[in-house]
Amino acid sequence: YANNQHELGEDLGTDPLQSSFAKAMRMAQGVLLVLDEQGPATPFTRVWCCFEEAVTVLRLDSDSRQAATSLLLDVAAVAEGKPQLLTEGLTEKERKVEEARKYP
Repeated sequence: YANNQHELGEDLGTDPLQSSFAKAMRMAQGVLLVLDEQGPATPFTRVWCCFEEAVTVLRLDSDSRQAATSLLLDVAAVAEGKPQLLTEGLTEKERKVEEARKYP
């Protein structure tokens, strides 16, 4: 909700990487991509979702257009009525299990 939906032209300007939306993303630790069970995968059909995905995956910085601070990308979906989560890296619970394995 970083953009004023009634004045998008003013908020977005000519460079989307300079928008309040992109600036808010750079303040985040990551992005959660939610896929609906109905399909098709709606986030891949919406321009701003694709922008979020590109900024996250390519890790674009507003000034250099090159790698910036890493953003995590997690994907949530429902398959056969059951929630599924694909995380980039380990969850806190998984991290604890791995740590316990190192030091029994």
